[in-house]
Order: sequence, then C-alpha cells, then structure tokens
Amino acid sequence: MLKDDRMQKKSEKIIFTLYLLGFLALALTLALLQPLANTPPLYGNPPDEHARYLIPQFICKYGKIPTGWEEEVRIPAYGFSYALYNVFPYIVQGYLMRFVSLFTESEVVLLYTARLVNVTFGLLMAVVVYLIGKRVFRDDRFRWLFCFAVTYLPEGLFLHTYVNTDSCCMLSTAMMVYALVCVYQDGISLRNSLWMSGGIILCALSYYNAYGYIVSCILLFLLSFLQKKENGGYFYDWKN
Repeated sequence: MLKDDRMQKKSEKIIFTLYLLGFLALALTLALLQPLANTPPLYGNPPDEHARYLIPQFICKYGKIPTGWEEEVRIPAYGFSYALYNVFPYIVQGYLMRFVSLFTESEVVLLYTARLVNVTFGLLMAVVVYLIGKRVFRDDRFRWLFCFAVTYLPEGLFLHTYVNTDSCCMLSTAMMVYALVCVYQDGISLRNSLWMSGGIILCALSYYNAYGYIVSCILLFLLSFLQKKENGGYFYDWKN
C-alpha cells in the first residue's frame, strides 16, 4: 500500500512537471516568434501589442508611470492610450525592461523581456489551475483533463505570449476561483482570505472587464456568514 502511494506521488510529480514544461515550451515559442509591428522581422504581430507596448517603453525610458495624456503613449492617428486603463502588468514589464536596459539596448531583447512577464503570469496560472483541479476532482484523469483543457486552451495560451493586461487578469481570476473553492470546502481562514485578497488586488490592478469576479467574491463572502434560524428566517453570524 505504501509502495503504491509512493508510485502515485512520483507519477503525479512527473505529470505535473511535464504539464508545466509543456506550457513553457509552447508559450516561449510563441513569445519569441511573434514580432512587434515596428520590430524586425516584420510579420504578423499580436493584436494591439504595438499600442500596449508603448506604456512599458515609456516606463523603461523615464522610470515613471504615464498618465495617459503623454504623446509618447498615445496611439498615432487615434489619440487613445492604454495608459488610461489599469497598468499594473505594464509597470512590472517597464521596470524589468529598465533593469535589463542596463546591460543591453537591444529593442528585441527588451520586447522579449516584456513578453516573458506575461509568460510568467501564465505559468503561475497553470499552477493555480492545478490546485483548483486537486480540490474539485478526486479522479486523477478528470483532474488532469481539466488542467490541460484550461491551461492549453489555444486562446488562453496565446494571451500569455505578448504584451497585454489580460494575462495577469486570468491569473487573478484563477486565484479567486481557487479561494472560493477553498472557502466552500474548509470555511474562511487566513490562508483562504489571503488567496482571495491577492486575486482581487491583481484583478483590480489589471483589467476592468473582470470586475464581475470581484463582485462575485464579495457577495459569496458575505453570504458565507448567513445562517438559518431554528424558528425560520436568516441572520448573519459574524463571530464564527
């Protein structure tokens, strides 16, 4: 019995390692092959990356966060800027690019540096998805099917390979879902609260359109205190 448990744990580690390495191989390949519109070689750039990349470039150059009104971050002939939206992922990319620029001024290297931040967000999301699978599915086959289906979904994997805020947002939503599953199974604890808080903060700083997840977390958190009275009706049990 003990030997079977060891074999199962070893098999689990091997599959988990291959699961992460497979994601890294695909994400890195896409991140390194996709060029920016104004960066050679000139073919098929990711959607709007040329406009989004202006923000980490600005942070890299000046060491400060743009307001969105600077000409350097506005989309030419359009007047709009992604700097007017949530910019936390761009801040991480920009300051990391600023550090890398101490060693090289290569535009290609700086672009890849920014993209690798999103690859990292994707890798972290893959880990959180695995944790969700362990909580939700008892059958290993269904758990791994869930993990691979979510992490290797082409549209999702693609979002982790170029400069955007969507990748960080996807990580944040996975963290919130994991926290909700843990709260449902174990109740509210410091650990679960930290997971949920981290997801909410990342979501708030990365993508407006995902704020529905934040609202859902808050509502479900409040509902978890709702208890039924013996004589009918409900009350909030804040102490427990």
